[in-house]
Amino acid sequence: METNNDCGFLIKQICDKLQASVNRELKESGLTFSQVRYLDYLCTNHLRKVPMKELEMVFNVSQPTVAGIVNRLEKKGLVKTQQSEEDSRAKTVQMTEQGYEEYIFVKSSRERKEHELTEVLSESERKEFQQMLIRICGHLKG
Repeated sequence: METNNDCGFLIKQICDKLQASVNRELKESGLTFSQVRYLDYLCTNHLRKVPMKELEMVFNVSQPTVAGIVNRLEKKGLVKTQQSEEDSRAKTVQMTEQGYEEYIFVKSSRERKEHELTEVLSESERKEFQQMLIRICGHLKG
């Protein structure tokens, strides 16, 4: 049986394995990998009301996808939404105190996975790998 060593295929396999592993670890918290990514972004903007349109652009997803994830986070009390003060047609999202506490709790799982992903590399390889990924990601059109 021939193995597929295409870069795209290997990246997809890595992504799938990471996502499945993180979701298993997060099951107890009731959060998913995607939800934690949103909480991570909102945490870095903890004091700011983030426009939902910004989340669409940052995560390169559609408005319904953002709305669904934000809605589930809001039902859990981890974020709150409100009408934008600048544009009454738009909504903003802000992390709640409960969301911040939950994020800090699950953040260690993400850090463990990041370590697991790169532990087979030396420090210089890790930096080079990260730079290559940044370059490739910036080159590709979404």
